[in-house]
Amino acid sequence: PNGYINMSALVDDIPVQYNRVTPVFLFAYVLLLGFAVKTVMLCPGIFSPYKRCQYYDPKMTQSLRYILVVGVTGGGDEGKGTMIRNTIGMV
Repeated sequence: PNGYINMSALVDDIPVQYNRVTPVFLFAYVLLLGFAVKTVMLCPGIFSPYKRCQYYDPKMTQSLRYILVVGVTGGGDEGKGTMIRNTIGMV
């Protein structure tokens, strides 16, 4: 109660603790499994072939110099003028 800390409590050996227990391993496996499922769901082109590639002919895109993809940001509150300005700025 007087605020005095015994020095033997401060300099005594500290036991080493490891997280090598079953709940920690299960948590790590669940995280890895969730990451694997997310990868498969968000990147389907990696694991399944693109079905329309047999119909592609390089002559179809020979005249194109740029392929541009513009997406609305900010929850879709941008107008058409902002989208055109961003497109021109990117090219």
